[in-house]
Amino acid sequence: VAETSVVDPTQVSTSQTFTDDYLKYAAIGSVNRGYQNVLTQTAGVAGDDNPNVFGSTLGENAYFVDGLDTTDPVTATWGTNFNFDAIQEISFQTGGFEAEYGRATGGVVNLITKSGGNDFSGTFDIRYRSTSFYQNGDHFDRDTNPTKFMNPAMTLGGPLLRDSLWFFTSYEDISSQQTPAGSPATRDYNGQNYIGKLTWQLNPNWRVVGKLSGDPADIDHDEADAFAALEAGEHQKQGGQIYQAELSGVLSPNLLWSVQAGVNRGFLEATPQNGDVTTASHVNTATGALYGAYAEVEDSDRNRDELKTNLTWFVDKLAGTHELKAGLEYSK
Repeated sequence: VAETSVVDPTQVSTSQTFTDDYLKYAAIGSVNRGYQNVLTQTAGVAGDDNPNVFGSTLGENAYFVDGLDTTDPVTATWGTNFNFDAIQEISFQTGGFEAEYGRATGGVVNLITKSGGNDFSGTFDIRYRSTSFYQNGDHFDRDTNPTKFMNPAMTLGGPLLRDSLWFFTSYEDISSQQTPAGSPATRDYNGQNYIGKLTWQLNPNWRVVGKLSGDPADIDHDEADAFAALEAGEHQKQGGQIYQAELSGVLSPNLLWSVQAGVNRGFLEATPQNGDVTTASHVNTATGALYGAYAEVEDSDRNRDELKTNLTWFVDKLAGTHELKAGLEYSK
């Protein structure tokens, strides 16, 4: 059923909101179950995990989770992963966004995670795929590029104290193996995404939210391909933890106040798969083949600390109806 869109004269931004109902059908099968892939379903957006918005580069977007900036401070790309079933909605602004998002010239992503309520509810989802499901043909051999993927995920939320204190938890395990055609090594990815969240309604006017999330991953032979010898493999560890807290209150029927704090501790470590950091790597300039050892050692922190507060005032009968917002933000 198609509905005629209505122009909203109160909004100056160009945006799209992906609700929970939309996300249920946005990613069919076992692939593309990430908020990054959903973004490319927006007009004017191209690319994959790190999209280009109306011609901007992949490093010109800003990624917020529950209102706090989680953009990777090293690469300026997305900085954290989530269980797809833990996402309540995704707001994606592609133009005309407010001054508080001034560090982005591409798009602004704000991902909202689910919260618990007075009823216990949860999900369980498991997805598996393998090239053993494929059929060989005259021009296709499934054994030239064997892959396997396993992804169990679950969520659970509900009350600790009805009408005042709720919890939400989420856990996802991701295991995948892929052997590129001609590669002597198999890329082996093992990762977890988790969330623990508490929501406390102190009284009808005041609410406190605390959340811990993480996305550690361990990858053997991360850049496996036909041009890298087995001894030239890379081992990579990545991920981190995010601690978030928010206090929001209704000061009057027309005045809202919010304080948010976040600590993001991310990292990326890349080392030779065999642990040998003394042997030099070599590249065959004629073929591009890498041998000898992995060519790079990296140990980088991706940390971000943030504190922000804002006051929103809804004004009636002042040459119309207005929403005035002012705030302060500290980010390191």
